[in-house]
Amino acid sequence: LCRRGVGRWAVGLRRKSSVTAGSGGSVAGNEVVPLTPWNRKMMKTIGVLTGCQFLANASFGIIIPVLPQFASELGLGASGVGAILSVPAIARVFLNIPLGKAADHYGRKPLMVYGNIIGAIGACATGFAGSLFTLLPARLLVGIGTASSMAGTSAYMADVTAKMPAYRAQIMGVQHTMVTAAFVAGPALGGLLAEAYGARPAFLIVGCAMVVSGIGYSTLDETRTKE
Repeated sequence: LCRRGVGRWAVGLRRKSSVTAGSGGSVAGNEVVPLTPWNRKMMKTIGVLTGCQFLANASFGIIIPVLPQFASELGLGASGVGAILSVPAIARVFLNIPLGKAADHYGRKPLMVYGNIIGAIGACATGFAGSLFTLLPARLLVGIGTASSMAGTSAYMADVTAKMPAYRAQIMGVQHTMVTAAFVAGPALGGLLAEAYGARPAFLIVGCAMVVSGIGYSTLDETRTKE
């Protein structure tokens, strides 16, 4: 009976070790020791990805303090501010699912790079808009671009964490920290820009930030695997 009990315990331990190792770690006592070490390439990938996400989200925060002044320059009230914010969101609602399928079919990088370029065009066009009729198409472009970029970056981050499951929580923690920091820095910078230069230059700066973000994404390797 003792031999049978020890044998069953050993078989169970081997199965537990193989399952844990298959998910990116091995059992050492009661702790999981990661098998996949950090390397420079992976650190660069995560650094570029989260850095570009910081720029993209900071650009969203930049426009928040300038919206009342910008709407006033166009002769719009609170409804104009609502339109500036809601039109891109409406575009994302309708495009998130189709663009998610596109990320699986065409790859993550095209959506990340070209999405930021489209968003940059829309942001700059917003800064030059002179009426509600020219403003709405510009904000629609921003929504299309951000929906594309978000679909690509979400899939890309999922691919990266799938390669390093033992570090998934740490990587996601870094990502959320950068996004939160962006929403701290963005509105503060937007307020300073509005006081110093007015509302319109803020949108041009947002466009430049999105271009830089797209260039950063272009340096990453494609993670979509061909079936």
